[in-house]
Amino acid sequence: MGDRWTEQELRTLVTLVRTGHRPEQIAEALGRSTSAVASRISRTNIHRVAVKEPDVETPPGPAKRKMRKCRWCLRQFESSWAGEWTHPSCKETSGYQQMASA
Repeated sequence: MGDRWTEQELRTLVTLVRTGHRPEQIAEALGRSTSAVASRISRTNIHRVAVKEPDVETPPGPAKRKMRKCRWCLRQFESSWAGEWTHPSCKETSGYQQMASA
């Protein structure tokens, strides 16, 4: 098993993916293998946020439910309450769980 990803490495990874860099370029910049970078991108769904998603209208419903941007993956999702800022599927990722337990 490889070295754990630091918070700074994850931020750099997201930035590089969102600016269109290829996994090979990102691996070189981070000093990691291409397979490690590709795996991290896949597991954290970063590839889904690389292209800006269209604005999503909030469907009618209770006032508490609101469209918010996930602070982990940056995707829009319908939160169930005012303090919910992380997409439910992101909470299941190992990267999120490592950061949440730190």
